[in-house]
Amino acid sequence: MNAPVLGKVRTSCQNCIFAVFDQNTQKDCIHGRTERFAKQGRLVPATDGTTNFDVVNGFCNYHRTAEWANTKTDINAALRRETDIVLGLVIYDTFEPDSHIETAIESVKALEYDHHRIKVVISSFVPRGVPYLMNKVEQLLREGFQCEAVMNISIFDKEAIDFDAFKKCVGCTHLGKMEHNSIIRPDMVKIVNRSLNKDLEKVMMFESDDICIMPFSVVNSEYLDHKDLHKMINHIRPLIQQHNAYVKV
Repeated sequence: MNAPVLGKVRTSCQNCIFAVFDQNTQKDCIHGRTERFAKQGRLVPATDGTTNFDVVNGFCNYHRTAEWANTKTDINAALRRETDIVLGLVIYDTFEPDSHIETAIESVKALEYDHHRIKVVISSFVPRGVPYLMNKVEQLLREGFQCEAVMNISIFDKEAIDFDAFKKCVGCTHLGKMEHNSIIRPDMVKIVNRSLNKDLEKVMMFESDDICIMPFSVVNSEYLDHKDLHKMINHIRPLIQQHNAYVKV
């Protein structure tokens, strides 16, 4: 796994509606991003001969033009909708009868994040039964989550189990893994979103006990080398840590 390389993409603040100018010189960003980018060494001064502005050495997902703003009734709400993470959260059930899946689901219900931006996938097994799983799905739907259940036949085909869960999360920006006996802390998703969209940290893996959240792009690029999500996480974790892109929540 290669470390992310800066410099291939740059974002100019010149025409961004959130850039703050004093006459012809940019002084700030409404969202305080220029200060954070500068501290990270990712801000480059630029000029077109008339206007002095900043260029971010990398991608700024808050960059918006006047044309974009003219189509919105609430700019800040629209910006959050377009940039806050969308999480696909897979709860891996156990084949054994002593499942704690209900405890895991209750902890998910308490998440302090927009439930509409979380897709919960309960990856379970045939013996759990359709009525039982549909009841759990309906509970989460009532709480505002998107939710589906997958009933696996075999406990041994890890690739099929993962694939059937992953395909339910298409369109999510991040993938989260929970076990049947996991308890996710209420602020975990909020911490991830703040790290990426407020603090602008280049983090590729967040972990809390046996719960892991990472960009879906990382899963797409690494999974086929392992064909088992748990093995993949254990393999790439030290590599991500070496590049200071790991956070223990």
